[in-house]
Parts: sequence; C-alpha cells; structure tokens
Amino acid sequence: MKNFFLLFPLFIFFFSCQYQTEIKRKTAVVKDSVVQKEVKVDTITVKDFDTIEKKKPSEKIESKEGDVVLLPSNLYAVIILDYYSKYNKEDSVTTWISVPKKVKVFDRKTKKRVRERRFDDYYSSDDGGLIYGDFNFDKKMDVAIKGEPLLSHTIYDHWDFYLSTQNGYKFSKSFSAIMDYPVCIFDLDAKSKTISVRDGPLPNIERLYKIKNNQAKMVKKTTHDNIVIEK
Repeated sequence: MKNFFLLFPLFIFFFSCQYQTEIKRKTAVVKDSVVQKEVKVDTITVKDFDTIEKKKPSEKIESKEGDVVLLPSNLYAVIILDYYSKYNKEDSVTTWISVPKKVKVFDRKTKKRVRERRFDDYYSSDDGGLIYGDFNFDKKMDVAIKGEPLLSHTIYDHWDFYLSTQNGYKFSKSFSAIMDYPVCIFDLDAKSKTISVRDGPLPNIERLYKIKNNQAKMVKKTTHDNIVIEK
C-alpha cells in the first residue's frame, strides 16, 4: 500500500507531462496552420494590391512637355495642355482654362515614343489633376481635367471631359455633367458601354449612364429604397 502511495505522484507527473506535451504539439500545429493561412491571405492581398498599383504605380516619371500618367505594359502618357484666359465682366476676374492639346505615349524602359493605344480602365496623373481613359468607348483615349468646384462652399471638384476626335479634343457637356455631383465611385463598363457612378458620402445614390453617339445619358438612378428610371 505504501508503494502505491509512493508511485501515485509519479503517475500523475508522467501523465501531466504527456498532457503538456500534447498541448504543445497541438498548439504548434495550430500555429503552423495559422501561419500558412496568413501567408495565403498575404499572397492574395499582395496580388490585389498589385492590381490596384497598375492604376497608379509608385514610379515617378517627369516630363517638361506635360503631365505624366503611368500606364500598364511599361508605358506612360504625357498629356500636353494648352491654356487660355477667360474674363468675367460681372466679377472682373480673369481665370485660366486648361484644355488637352496632345498626348504622347512612351515606353518606360527605352523612353522611346510608341503608338497610343486604348485601355479599358482609366488612369490619373501623379497630382490627380488629370484622368486618361476611353470614356465614350470609341477605342480612343480621352482626357478629363479637374476644374474649379461648382459651389464655393463645396469640397468636391468638378471635372471637364474632352473626347478625342480627328481634329483634337472636344469638350463634352454631357460627360462633364456626370460630375455635377460629389462622385465617390466611377466605373467604366466597355462591354455594355455604360458608366456607373455613386454619389458620396451620402445618400449614396447610384446613377447609370448609357453611352451612345458620344453622349452620356442617365438611364437609371437607384436610391436606398426605390429605383427611379430616367428616360
């Protein structure tokens, strides 16, 4: 009986050690599983970031001719602007208006000029003052220029859209009217030839524009609780 009482603590110690070892083993397995999961998530995240980076990579390129817009496929565009003054008699104020004059596309590695090509998405200049994209889906890239706010008390800038033509860039009133609202999301769909925008921050109204004959016409406006069809 005395031997039993002497051996009992040893049994407890032995099983306790085994239990602790099992816990450590399972913990290690769980940690390995978590690490593997994190690596997988990080890989997806990096891939997603890489997709986003294509819109505005961190690379810095400067040009004396105009504003630079970085593009996919190791290309960049130089948007050359022209300026003219506009005098307002009522306010006695002269403002300078900028319009796109010409676009040159270059290879990033060779710095040699290449033929301008079309991209499905749109891309902005380093300072965010220019947007370069095929907005009317005619296989030619257009230019949008950030202008003055519509109202002096608003923080949202207005954008003037210029569509590419055989005779240069032509101002589009219908496309520019899309930005008469504080747009927070702007999506192009080349397949359906539509532009969808979401006003922000509130009430988050979504508007859908159909592009036809170089005109942007709103065909649907979606609010929180109902859908209004515009014709």
